[in-house]
Amino acid sequence: MIIEQCYAYCDVSGVTGNVTGFIGIINTYPIIINNCYVRGSINRHTPSNITPLDIYLSGFLPQVKEKNNTLDKCYSAVNYNFEDYETVTSKTKIYGIAYVNATAIRTYILGTSYYDSSLTKAPEKQTGEIGYDRTTEEMKTKSTFFTFDFSNIWNIDQNINDGYPYLRNV
Repeated sequence: MIIEQCYAYCDVSGVTGNVTGFIGIINTYPIIINNCYVRGSINRHTPSNITPLDIYLSGFLPQVKEKNNTLDKCYSAVNYNFEDYETVTSKTKIYGIAYVNATAIRTYILGTSYYDSSLTKAPEKQTGEIGYDRTTEEMKTKSTFFTFDFSNIWNIDQNINDGYPYLRNV
């Protein structure tokens, strides 16, 4: 499956399992994603009558378990909101882009993809995390995205898309 030059604005909520902003489930492999972005928010709620379970939060993709996938020239600027931060640190795995398991990561082609680390609120970079973490200020700076094609595909303007890069023709 090939996904190119698209974006999503998300407002996603979840209690258990995988909660992602761009793609919820991948059933077809390999997957190639180029020149895409996601912005928005991911919300984790734990009702008082439910015991918190392990949950994976990621801005772009759910857990990637298969080999030979590509993610290039993409970014995630997703704000993570939690009602119960104490539970987050012990039960929640937070990934700016995606989690890739040990088998798949050996053949994963990352290219240059970024996530806004100021928004993820992750206490530290997680094992299996793919993507390069940058602050909000860096994410709104053209030089951060040095491999992105700003002549034909991307543009950046402080007055458009809240200052984050955007796709020209979408």
